[in-house]
Amino acid sequence: MTPLDHLLLLSALTVVVMLVIGNRQTAGWNATVLYAAQGVALLLMSGLGYGTTEVVDSSVSFQVLDQQLHWRFDALSWFFALITIGAALLSSWFSAGEWAQAYRRHGGSLRVFHFALALNVFSMLVLLASGDLLSLFIGWELVSWASFLIMALGGATATRYAMRYLTYAFAGAMAVLGGLALVYSLVGSFEFQALKAAAPTLDRTSLWLLFALFGAGFGVKMALLPFHLWQAKAYAETPGPGASFLGAISSRMGLFAIAIVLVQLIGIARLVDMPVPFSFLSARDLLAWIAVFTIIFPTFTALRQHDARRLLAWHGIGQGGYMLLGILIADDLGSAGGLMHVFNHATYQAMLFMSVVAVIHRTGTSDLNQLGGLVARMPLSFVAMLIGIIGLAGLPPMNGFVSKWLIYRSLILEG
Repeated sequence: MTPLDHLLLLSALTVVVMLVIGNRQTAGWNATVLYAAQGVALLLMSGLGYGTTEVVDSSVSFQVLDQQLHWRFDALSWFFALITIGAALLSSWFSAGEWAQAYRRHGGSLRVFHFALALNVFSMLVLLASGDLLSLFIGWELVSWASFLIMALGGATATRYAMRYLTYAFAGAMAVLGGLALVYSLVGSFEFQALKAAAPTLDRTSLWLLFALFGAGFGVKMALLPFHLWQAKAYAETPGPGASFLGAISSRMGLFAIAIVLVQLIGIARLVDMPVPFSFLSARDLLAWIAVFTIIFPTFTALRQHDARRLLAWHGIGQGGYMLLGILIADDLGSAGGLMHVFNHATYQAMLFMSVVAVIHRTGTSDLNQLGGLVARMPLSFVAMLIGIIGLAGLPPMNGFVSKWLIYRSLILEG
């Protein structure tokens, strides 16, 4: 077995264990230990030289309809996996305290919550380990259904918003599936390298179809405009630390898929070489402007929110635009800033969501118009929220400033 097999096996074991013991009072602590073990396995993978400079393959491989499915980890997979496991560890640790008792008293099932969280982590690791387009699609669908499960745990209102998400997810999945069918008809293979090798020779019509199908399909999960209306309410209604996990990493799976298919396989050079008819824009410019509008409009909507959870969820949509914009600039500063912002945003978004959940636990509301004066009652939450807000605003000396400045600097240098 390879180090990647050990990681995936540990993650699958966590799903099974949470299904069996998830309703016990110690389930949160048990889950935290298991996520810590996954983190150790991931760090050992890096220590062995994997996930940083080399690619590690899984020993699991099989054929479906004459197509070989396989899984592997590279540096990008390792980076997103680090954030995924870290967010799950902190969320399960939070759920091991008073929140779990209150959640159970109000009729919530800790077993289903811990199972849904573990299933999300396993699904995301399967997606991040994709070795070909078909395995990527399988991981994509697993992530969609796992996200729906944890979103729907918050009651009738949460289920309604989760169903809205599912409608968007179905449409996005069909677009991605259409892209896969087009790739197979053009290239004759689902292998990453086959598409990468064929991309320079594909005609512009085919490239535009691939760009539209994959861009729309992956953009739904990332909540890019105009596919953003499902996310804020669905994330805000997700129970407690589940919302912090989703806000930290879930929608970034869309960014990962865009980085793999559009940036790495089709290539920025081809996107730049695809002019938008009757305009001065290229396909890369078009996607970059979508990222810019995704920064602006959801952030403006966040300013109009009175519920703290929805305010954070709307801000999270806007922050995704920064990440995509940095990656699309595609120089050293822009790519570093975009990817660093994935990590930075996960840290302060998780911190802010958990602080808000703590406030709800103590006061029973997240309505900003009814809250005030909590600095004396909840000083630790105040400090955590202050640090998170400075990071969210992109002000020095917090980490949000560093990644945003790298993106701004790259935009200036690239004209």
